[in-house]
Amino acid sequence: MKFKNAAQRKAVMCNLNGNRKRLTPPKTTLKLNQDTSKTKLQTVVITKSETNDLINKAKQRYKTTENPQEAGFILNDGSMLDFSGRNEACGYKDSKPTKDDYLRNQRNTDHRDIYRIMNREYSTETMDYFGKKTNAIRMTTYNKDSMSINLYGKPSQKQLTRLRNIYYKGMIIYTDFDYKRTSKGTAMSKEFKTFKEFEDNI
Repeated sequence: MKFKNAAQRKAVMCNLNGNRKRLTPPKTTLKLNQDTSKTKLQTVVITKSETNDLINKAKQRYKTTENPQEAGFILNDGSMLDFSGRNEACGYKDSKPTKDDYLRNQRNTDHRDIYRIMNREYSTETMDYFGKKTNAIRMTTYNKDSMSINLYGKPSQKQLTRLRNIYYKGMIIYTDFDYKRTSKGTAMSKEFKTFKEFEDNI
């Protein structure tokens, strides 16, 4: 298994030595800017009780973060799920470091890991199911250069406020609109060079 950096290697090896689960399933991770626009449109029935249940389970498992470099999803209330891997790594208790916070400023958990809170398989479809059920925004930031987001529905005001706070002047926003479809039935993808341009097109 190849590691992106020393911190990820330490986290994964520590978990293996402790007989715990890996940070992510041993499959190729899905990059957010990888083309998923050709996936079939899923019809998902949304109920408030199930939505709240999924959100509560996600927060309980992954906890939240204020650092966009560690986040995997922005929830409808504007909070960000911590996908740094702290929830499974040794040296952390309840996602808080007992000594060195060696997973800070990075996302080591694949977005599809969200399957763990549902009785569903590890797949892009399960990840999309979570996004549609909760209106969560799937996200990845690349320092101050760019961020990639997947909108499963129109973002709430709290989600927009969070995105606005993450945005830096000159940052490119790569956006997949799952709720907007092309004439071929695929998700619409666009890139925006200003936040105003992004807001005007959602």
